Amino acid sequence: MSKAISDAKHAFTTCGCYDADLIGVLHLNDAGVIEAANTYVRKLLGIAGEQLCGRRWQDLCRAEEYHAVCDWWRQLLQEGKATALEVCLQRAGGPPCPVLVSGRRNGPGRVMLLVLDISRQRAREAEVLERERRQRNLLIREVHHRIKNNLQGIVGLLQNQLLEHPELAPFLEIPIRQINSITLTYGLRSCQDDDKIYLCDLVRVAARASDRTHPIPLTLDVPRYCNIVVNDNDAVAIALVLNELLFNAAKHGHTSAPRISLHLRRSSEEAVVTVRNRYQGPRLKADLNRPETLSTGLQLVQGLLPKDGSAQLRLFQQDDEVIAELRLRPPVVKLVTSARQPPPPAPAAG
Repeated sequence: MSKAISDAKHAFTTCGCYDADLIGVLHLNDAGVIEAANTYVRKLLGIAGEQLCGRRWQDLCRAEEYHAVCDWWRQLLQEGKATALEVCLQRAGGPPCPVLVSGRRNGPGRVMLLVLDISRQRAREAEVLERERRQRNLLIREVHHRIKNNLQGIVGLLQNQLLEHPELAPFLEIPIRQINSITLTYGLRSCQDDDKIYLCDLVRVAARASDRTHPIPLTLDVPRYCNIVVNDNDAVAIALVLNELLFNAAKHGHTSAPRISLHLRRSSEEAVVTVRNRYQGPRLKADLNRPETLSTGLQLVQGLLPKDGSAQLRLFQQDDEVIAELRLRPPVVKLVTSARQPPPPAPAAG
């Protein structure tokens, strides 16, 4: 709460007199029924006096505030006065208006409420918060951009070592691939205006990282679901998991006719990322419940997945395909239900 609003509450509660042109006045009975309202209130609500009279003032408040308002009203009746209450009053033909309400008994069976419009103060506060949010996001994007550049520098150094010492390939290729995936993730974050990581973008980043190291034909079926947000603390881990699943598919794919597909779907409860690859070889032996049967990459995947069950991996063979199915639920992802316009495609984070 801003200092201006806090000071207004104190002055509003302790003031023994009022200016009827600057403050709204409601005269009520003990049941909260409006008996009279001054011009300030009528103009504020856009309701004529005869339409206000006879209504309970509590019914002017928003439904979600009704119980708090009733508790405040009971305190006022019992003690004869109450601290200022901030609520939103319904207006005719307009959005609810934030107000401060204070009251006191005004004789037997009578209560007087004072009403102060604070919409301008709230609008100014919202502007300040929005400006601070934009500045914060700008700073965060700059930090992510610098992290991306530093990681690219590390990848460059490792690649130089690989060129000079090809015999180190078995030891360097995996960290180079993994750091590349992290680099692309931070590059993605440096391009987002709202500082959110959307699963659709993260899956595309994983596909781009895979194409850099294993340019195998890949069918990408990833709708632009802007309503699947990856938990900020899990974004890098999920990116590495997707990277490993795609690498595993490329590594163990059909030698003469490789084929990989990457799908993203969501329901009301979860998001599902599916990696399919055409497989040629002995029957799949990997058992996610038995670490000794897993490759180093799949062991890494198991270690990266959240332990709370919000991310579950299933690996199985079906005809000539090996399928990796990653199911993500809250809190590792947030399945937003409110309608919103999808953000523009993120620029290439290279």
